[in-house]
Amino acid sequence: MSERPAFGRRPEGLSALEKIEALLANPAIYELADLIPTADPTRGGRPRHYPSWMLILWEALLSVFVSARQVEAELAHPLVWQLIRHHSRRHNPHRPDRHLPTQPMRRHHYLYGRRHHLCQPEILAALGQRHRELAAGHARQLGLLDPTGPGSWTHPDLTRML
Repeated sequence: MSERPAFGRRPEGLSALEKIEALLANPAIYELADLIPTADPTRGGRPRHYPSWMLILWEALLSVFVSARQVEAELAHPLVWQLIRHHSRRHNPHRPDRHLPTQPMRRHHYLYGRRHHLCQPEILAALGQRHRELAAGHARQLGLLDPTGPGSWTHPDLTRML
C-alpha cells in the first residue's frame, strides 16, 4: 500500500504547466528563433500566423508531451494558451511581432513551419550550433563542464559532464 504525501507537501516532479512555464522563461527560445529568417515583405506572400519562437517552443514541448498531436491538445486549452499569450506580451512589450493571436497554434502550423524553416540545412545547422553553445553555457552556470575539474579527458569526473 502506497503512502499519500503529507498534507501541504507536494509530490515529487513538475506538472505539465510548470514545464511550459520553465520553457517560456528560457530566453534561448527567442535567441534561437531569431536564427529563423523572416520572409521579405516586398516579395509578397502571406505573413506568418505565429512568430518564429513558437516553432522553437513547439519543438521543446515535444519533449514534454511526446507527440505533436498532444502538444496541439495542450495548447488548445484556453488557460494554457492564455498563459503563453500573457507571457509573450509581458516579456516582449516592445516587440509586437512576438505577440500571439487569440487562436492557439495548431499542428498544421507547426508542420508547415518545420517543413519550410526548421528542415532547411543551413537553418538547422545554425540552430544546432547555437543550441550547443547555449547548452554548454547553461551547464557552465550550473557548475558542470569544468575544464579544470577532477579526472581526465578520457575519464572525466561526473562534475565535468552533463
